[in-house]
Amino acid sequence: MSFDKPNPLSSVSKQPALVKEPPIPMEFSYFVYQHFDKFAIPIFFGLLFTAAAMRFGMLSLLCALLNVFIIFNTYEYYRKQVRQSLVFPAIVVSVEPFLIAVYANLSTTDTPYPVVKIISSANPNQSLYMGQWLGAACHFSGQAAKMRWQNVHPILLNCLTSNDEAIKKAMSDISPEEWALLEKGIDQLNAPYQEGLYRIKNQFDSSLN
Repeated sequence: MSFDKPNPLSSVSKQPALVKEPPIPMEFSYFVYQHFDKFAIPIFFGLLFTAAAMRFGMLSLLCALLNVFIIFNTYEYYRKQVRQSLVFPAIVVSVEPFLIAVYANLSTTDTPYPVVKIISSANPNQSLYMGQWLGAACHFSGQAAKMRWQNVHPILLNCLTSNDEAIKKAMSDISPEEWALLEKGIDQLNAPYQEGLYRIKNQFDSSLN
């Protein structure tokens, strides 16, 4: 499902430290399914040790429980990241391979530091198409004391939940300026697109002119 670009009345400065509630509720089984590559090994060994427990007893059962712990701990790791995330605009820039471009502002001050991050992503049910506008929950890493974050780690909202209304609500936090900066940023990159973090120009950034 695609969504129209939202048009909020005003645009506010986004700061991860101010986030108190997750931008979107995560669905455990849906998230694991969409990111199966991150869970495949512990799931495989969990099933293997569970089956072995019937024959070899307590040790295999303990190993199975350990793998269940790893699965939930991995999920909790990403859930905490999402709780500290902000929603920024994204767009599908390639279907084979499936790539999305995400705009984000790495600045922790009033001076913007706009970037476009291109990443590979799951394509839920193969339903997302070239040029589709999307939203991404973006977690920042690095040292905020250096006036900007050093990297951003987006996850498509469509990979966190199957709830279209929740996705649409989360995308309402994206400002018209952010949609415009994503478009402008993509225009500055050369196809075929490659995964990476790219600094982009904007009309307020004289340092890149």
